[in-house]
Amino acid sequence: WVRLLAYGNYYFTGKFLFKAHEISVASSQMYKTVYTPVCEVPPSPNQYTPQDAPSYDCHFDCNNCTAKFFKSFNISLENKTQLNVIEIIPNNLETNHLKINISALNLDKSFIPSIDEDLLKIAVIERHHNLGNIGLGVVKGLKLKSGAIATTVAHDSHNLIVCGTNDTDMILACNEIKRLGGGIVVVKNGLVLASLSLEIAGLITNRSADEVINDLVKLHAAIDKIAPSINFNPFLTLSFLSLPVIPDIKITDKGLFNVKTFEFINIAE
Repeated sequence: WVRLLAYGNYYFTGKFLFKAHEISVASSQMYKTVYTPVCEVPPSPNQYTPQDAPSYDCHFDCNNCTAKFFKSFNISLENKTQLNVIEIIPNNLETNHLKINISALNLDKSFIPSIDEDLLKIAVIERHHNLGNIGLGVVKGLKLKSGAIATTVAHDSHNLIVCGTNDTDMILACNEIKRLGGGIVVVKNGLVLASLSLEIAGLITNRSADEVINDLVKLHAAIDKIAPSINFNPFLTLSFLSLPVIPDIKITDKGLFNVKTFEFINIAE
């Protein structure tokens, strides 16, 4: 008999995509690698000129919707006693699931971000089919002292994810992402401090590497202004908070997701 182990290694020959498998033959303990065709791959993007490359529009409607978003970003705490919080583990894709007593936060009817407690508001906005889904949550450990950050690089669905110290800057970040057609944005006190345009699917760009590097330098300089004590990459961290297959809890456009129990949970209960 043979035992097939799929390692998930893929190889591209120029026209076809192959997946590598290791096969062990139990009787002889001999190993060999075989390649299974997966699919025929379309022409390489390198064959496109920048003018021919596909454009992509972020389908969520962020323009002129301030009042709508203020309402959508509201996290009600009425008749609730406990807050489910995503705690960031620096330089780690996993998170902790914190349960915080709401009475200890001295909050009234709605959640308000606390810089002292490092408790920020986070939202994931569906951007592919204009469904209107907005998942909300509370995150601890991002260390923002002001402003907000947003990105359309948000594994694996790559919706828009935004986190901030106040709704006004979060909304501004969403509007700027919309204007760019996708990308990464840092804002503070009603001003866009830096941005990186990723106008193709909100994930890549036609611009030169030098331009992208220059924008990345500006983004990290902007982070130093709104999170001076941060000791990890906030953009990378934020982009994985929406991946609902890594414990303990993550956030999607449908809300908080408990990976261990594999179910959606309420922000407050």
